[in-house]
Amino acid sequence: MASRRSRTNVRISFFSFQDIITATTCILILVTMMLSTFLSGGLSAEGYVTEATKDLEAQMKTQLEKLSKLSSENEESARRLATLPPGGIEALKREVEKLREELRKQLTDLGTAAEEDTRSNQEQAARDASHGIAATAKEVEAMRKTVGDLAEKADTLQRTAAELDKKVRAADARLLTALSARSSIWLVPDTSTTTKEPLLIVVTGDGLTLERFNKPASRAEIRSKSEGQILTEFRMHLDRMDRLNDYIVFYIKPSGVALFDSLQEVARTARFEIGYDALEENKTIIFSPPPDQTQETP
Repeated sequence: MASRRSRTNVRISFFSFQDIITATTCILILVTMMLSTFLSGGLSAEGYVTEATKDLEAQMKTQLEKLSKLSSENEESARRLATLPPGGIEALKREVEKLREELRKQLTDLGTAAEEDTRSNQEQAARDASHGIAATAKEVEAMRKTVGDLAEKADTLQRTAAELDKKVRAADARLLTALSARSSIWLVPDTSTTTKEPLLIVVTGDGLTLERFNKPASRAEIRSKSEGQILTEFRMHLDRMDRLNDYIVFYIKPSGVALFDSLQEVARTARFEIGYDALEENKTIIFSPPPDQTQETP
């Protein structure tokens, strides 16, 4: 009977290689997360990076480069494993053991770097707390808010003050108008008995003031140290008038009584119709229609 030759199948396990790849990937993810945490929180409250943090960053970058190199070697090993002959199993075991040793070393270095990073962050937080940076930042924010509120109140008060100033000015204007009206006399001629136009002459101790009714632009003054010069200028003014269409109204203040006698004689000589009345020394005549008293002064 023919003997059946028994064959033994040699099976190769890739479990150790998968462990290495998985562990390397986890390490890369961990390093990435630590670098992200470092970059987002590595700056202190004062905006600077300590020397210890810079050294730690350099160490972690070096470890990352080593891990990247190890990953490349693992990929190369995977490609070699696909074409590995049956006699190369022992060499593969030795290479796997070498990779495991390198991985343990990298894990140890990475743990040391993580501990140094944690300790550095704790020391920086302690320094910030001792310097009162966090409390100072809160106080500064509170002060900024207070300044903003005060600026808003100042703007409101400024607008209120402007409105009050406007009202005060209007009140002052009304007061001055009232005081002026108290010391003034509104004189309106009676046109029911004559068609002639009046010429108002206010006589004082130092001269005359001449004015047509409701014609402020026609106001004229005759002032001189000499009574003779005043009378001369008055005659010249009468020569420009028409006695058929004009008549004269004298208002005499106490200081101008002596001058009025001479003025009256000159006017009568020129054959003008005249009228006269007394006026207190501190009074002023407004020779125009009075304003509407019911209308509020702006």
